[in-house]
Amino acid sequence: MNRIGYSVSGGVATGTWGVIPEDTWDLSDTLSLWRGAHSLKIGGGVTYDVTTQRYLPNQNGIYNFAGGPAVAPTPNLFTQAFALVPGQDVIYPKAWVFSSFVQDDWRVAHNLTLNYGLRYDVEVVHDIPDWPAPVDKNNFDPRVGFNWDPRGDQRGDQRWSVRGGAGRFTQQNPIFTIVKGAVLGRNGIVTLALPPSDPAFPVFPNTLPGFPPGAVLPARNIQEISPDLENEFAWQYSLGLQRQLGSRTSASVDFNVNRSHKHGFLDTNYPTPISKAEIIAGGGRVLRTSAQADLTRPIRPAPNGFRRIEVLTNEGRTWYQGVRFGLQQRTDPLLVSLSYTFSDAEDRLNHWEIPEDSSDPELDHADSASNTPHNFVASATWNVPGRGAALEGWRVSTVVHAQSGNPYTIRYAQDLTGTTQVYCVAA
Repeated sequence: MNRIGYSVSGGVATGTWGVIPEDTWDLSDTLSLWRGAHSLKIGGGVTYDVTTQRYLPNQNGIYNFAGGPAVAPTPNLFTQAFALVPGQDVIYPKAWVFSSFVQDDWRVAHNLTLNYGLRYDVEVVHDIPDWPAPVDKNNFDPRVGFNWDPRGDQRGDQRWSVRGGAGRFTQQNPIFTIVKGAVLGRNGIVTLALPPSDPAFPVFPNTLPGFPPGAVLPARNIQEISPDLENEFAWQYSLGLQRQLGSRTSASVDFNVNRSHKHGFLDTNYPTPISKAEIIAGGGRVLRTSAQADLTRPIRPAPNGFRRIEVLTNEGRTWYQGVRFGLQQRTDPLLVSLSYTFSDAEDRLNHWEIPEDSSDPELDHADSASNTPHNFVASATWNVPGRGAALEGWRVSTVVHAQSGNPYTIRYAQDLTGTTQVYCVAA
């Protein structure tokens, strides 16, 4: 019971959003063969995931009162959530993942080793209501790498090491994302709000046993899965150089690049966009009401219909590039390690919400929320000298971590163009 300005009482009204529990079974095997300068590995595996996905906010209902008992003795509104398809608030998604790989490590010369291979993964999703996407069968992931001592032929001192690699990596679908079309889709969870004048209004303090037949819902926002949804994947590239400085010190520098294709939500029923220039020129003035914006949507919102149709697509992207400098000093009792990384991380779209303008996803391209351009880590480990059972074998360690702050998002908390969203600018 929610008494405005007075009290909130009663049982827990909200449900949960989570995978509880997740059980995984895995069976895999690898065969290794050695032939001359080649070391060949062939393997594969099967993984089976089954989870319990539960989501029903406001499942127990809320009676709203305009004030305290003396001012408002009877409720003026009742709200309760339901799954339009019974049982869709608790689902049991399952996924089979079949994988195989082949890899060869080839010692071309005593100072050069190549490794190359191919991995293939296929994920089969089951028991997710309203899941429209076929099995993604094109997850072929080639990979190649090398390790080279540029002065090995001349001195054989093994003080230099040049290493690098490139490869494609496929991601298994995250359960919390791919079930949204079931629990938040057109047949999923809805919240019914009833005034006392509605015939379906329950007798206080009872709740409704089920969704009332013939009840009318206002136009709502839903989330769905794109029928061409694929597994997320990334191309990763690296190049590094390490140099031994004396007998106890080494220095290294590594370059890393990542280009990812990920999932992201877009509103396929987005109203005609208003340009950023017009919004800025408006100076904070409301340029269009939500009713006016609804008239420009491809499907006009109506009772028992939809307003925003947020579809999980393949249009998400991430871009990362960074360089890491490392220095390590080893002595008999002390190990000191220093590391500094300078990087840039950007992304486009996400698994949670639609962008400001779904008609042009690239407008959402900005710094990632996890972008930390400067990252420094120092660590030290000291093997404490001592003899005897009480003093021997002690070790003292410490770590210092400093990094630049994460970018933040400035939100203008007003709907200026009738999209039912607040406008925001990444900063």
